[in-house]
Amino acid sequence: QDFLEYFCEEKNREIRRSKKRRRTSEEGAASSLTRGTIISVHGRTFPVDVFYVREPVADYVKSSVDTALHILRDGKSDLAVGDVLSFLPSSENVDSCVSLARQQLGKHDDVEVLPLYGSLPRSAQAKIFDRRQGKRRRRIIFSTNMAETSLTIDSIGFVVDSGYAKMPFFDPASGTSQLTTCPIAADAAAQRAGRAGRCGPGRCYRLYTEK
Repeated sequence: QDFLEYFCEEKNREIRRSKKRRRTSEEGAASSLTRGTIISVHGRTFPVDVFYVREPVADYVKSSVDTALHILRDGKSDLAVGDVLSFLPSSENVDSCVSLARQQLGKHDDVEVLPLYGSLPRSAQAKIFDRRQGKRRRRIIFSTNMAETSLTIDSIGFVVDSGYAKMPFFDPASGTSQLTTCPIAADAAAQRAGRAGRCGPGRCYRLYTEK
């Protein structure tokens, strides 16, 4: 089934600065998505078209992989070009997505799947910025939120946003801080979407509902 059939257009809808979103585990990765407004993110040259899932997804790791692969396989995505950047909360999530995507791609040598997170060796991080000679392969980059503001990857045309990040929270009972997976705020979502508008008109697929 054509990937675009999972989407419908909703014009003249504002992207509201909502509170942090929480999602349930009721629907699978095949949930329909809706198209939101075209937004202009501050400091970006090109507009980014934002899409939302119609229903909450059950597994954002699997949905991130499925969405990224559908983007590259969809021959009708002529409004945006470039690589895919997918945001996930943790390095464990990133590694799971990389493994699953490579497994599904098999021996397809026209797509390169790469991880990106802070504890990754510098040599591995450097591959993100490697301008390969000869045949240019399209890439799927699975990343933690370090790609929100710390790094700029000019080749990105698509963003897949899980809507989650690891955030430090203070535990008064133990007197220590710990990292907890939680929904991202509206400004972080805007930062992520803006990463798709560097090299031309981009698209951001948010794996959470608009409301």
